[in-house]
Amino acid sequence: MTTSRSNADVERRRFLGLGALGATLGIAGCIGAGFQSQSGSEGWSNPGSNQRQVMLLGTIHLAISEAGAGGNLMVHDAGDVLGEQRQQELETLTDRLIEWEPDRIAVEFPYDRQPAVDQAYAAYRDDALDALPDDIEPADEIVQIGCRLAAKLDQERMASVDYPQSLAALLTEAERQRLAPLNSLLPDPSAVDYPLPDVRVQFREEQQMLDEQALPEFYRHLNRLDRARTNDEILFSGAIGASDPGSFAPMKVLTAWYQRNLRIVSNLWNAIPEGNERVLLVFGASHLPSLKYFLDTAPMFAPVDPKPYLQP
Repeated sequence: MTTSRSNADVERRRFLGLGALGATLGIAGCIGAGFQSQSGSEGWSNPGSNQRQVMLLGTIHLAISEAGAGGNLMVHDAGDVLGEQRQQELETLTDRLIEWEPDRIAVEFPYDRQPAVDQAYAAYRDDALDALPDDIEPADEIVQIGCRLAAKLDQERMASVDYPQSLAALLTEAERQRLAPLNSLLPDPSAVDYPLPDVRVQFREEQQMLDEQALPEFYRHLNRLDRARTNDEILFSGAIGASDPGSFAPMKVLTAWYQRNLRIVSNLWNAIPEGNERVLLVFGASHLPSLKYFLDTAPMFAPVDPKPYLQP
C-alpha cells in the first residue's frame, strides 16, 4: 500500500528491528506479547453520563502479507482474506460487534483524507470494490471490518481519524544522522539484564494462532492489553536504553509515538459529529495501551473493551 499511513508504518518497522539480531519486526498493531492472561487487571471502567464511549478494536493490517512487504518483515498474514472461509469469519466478527450498537465507525486512515474513506464506503455499499481509491485495497480492514460494520448498521459514513507520523518526526537532521539507522537503538534481548520479549518467537507463535484459528478467536487474543503493551515495552527499551546523561534525542522517538496517539484522540473528538455517543474504532492493536490511557484520562471519553462482544 502507498498511503501516508503505510509510510509511517515503514518507519516503525525500521525502528522496531532488533539491530543486534538483524531482525525487522511488525507493523502498527502486529507485534506479539507473552500469553499469560492479565485480563482481570486491565481496568476497563464503566462509562459515565455524557461521555463519548469509544470501543477500541485492535486489528492487524489484513491487506499486508509477508510477501507483500517484501518477505523480510515480520507482519501477520491472515491468508486469503477475500476467500470464503475468512469472509465467513469476518461476517461472524462484525455480527458480534454490532450488538454494541455503535453510532459511528472510525478507522485508521489520515484524518485529512476523509473523501477517500467516503469513496471506499460508497464502493463497498455498491458492491463495486474495483472503484476503491487506489491506496485502499479490497482486503484492507478499513473495507473488510470498517465498511462491513457501517453497512450492517446502515450508517451514512465512517470517520477517518489517524494522524500518520514517522517515529523520526521530532528529530533534528543532526539527530537523524546520529541515530541512523533507528533500529540500532534496540539491544538484543539476551544482552540486557531486564526482561525484554523475544518478538521473533512471539511473532511465530501468533502467526501459528492466526493460521489455525478463526478471526473472532484470534481477535480476542489480539485485543488483550497485556499482549498489546509489548509495543510500548520495546519503544521504551530502545529510547531509554540509547539515551545518555543530558542527551535525550532517543526519547524524541518515543515522544513522536505518543504525540501521534494524542492527535488520534483529538480527532476522535473533533472529527466525530456531536450526538455520536458510541464510536467503534478499528485501529492497529499496538495503539491500544496508549489510546486507552488517554481516553481514560480525558474526562469526555470512556474507552470500551471489545472482548466481551467477541465471545461465541
